[in-house]
Amino acid sequence: MPDPQFHPEKKTVIKNGFKGCKTKLLFDQKTGVLKNRILLLEKENSQYIYLLENEKQLNLKKSQCLSTASHDCRSPLTSIQLSASLIERYYDRLDRDKLFAHLHKIKLAVAEMTDKLDGLVAV
Repeated sequence: MPDPQFHPEKKTVIKNGFKGCKTKLLFDQKTGVLKNRILLLEKENSQYIYLLENEKQLNLKKSQCLSTASHDCRSPLTSIQLSASLIERYYDRLDRDKLFAHLHKIKLAVAEMTDKLDGLVAV
């Protein structure tokens, strides 16, 4: 068994025997457990960061898609509004052919919007 050593700060004698080895072993085990836990937490943190970045990308794509849909629907809606306003305002002065021409424009614009919205849903 090694000789005891004097610890000047605590004014005690430290024995380097079996008890010290057991304490060091327990300390090393606890340190190893803590290091493993830290590595696991760092790995989980990196996974959460990856998921957060993916969510940001999806939100950006969703915003772009909604912006495109909004822009693409404005032209047909404007056409529908114009034709409906003309029919409403000049109904008594429009002949049958012009009335049906405006109604046909409305139907075409609705079909165009339906096609564009179906295309967005398919994406």
